[in-house]
Amino acid sequence: MDQTFLYALTGLSTLLAVIAAYLIKPVNEKAVRALHKAELAEKELAAYKLHVAENFVSQSQLDRHMERFDKSLDEIKEMIAKLGN
Repeated sequence: MDQTFLYALTGLSTLLAVIAAYLIKPVNEKAVRALHKAELAEKELAAYKLHVAENFVSQSQLDRHMERFDKSLDEIKEMIAKLGN
């Protein structure tokens, strides 16, 4: 093979490698940023779930408390009715 052809082929290969690296770098940086955003969102969601678990009650818990409250009100009504008789 001609030496000039090999130099040209080597130069072209180097140029292609530089272009590929130039194109891949922004894609890699975007992937890293996206991963960081996903991790941040995951942490925020976990914190929100903990906040909800600590500060709010489930529907079943609320129902049980309301039943006890209603029962207490019924007992108070009965006591008032007995006092009125």
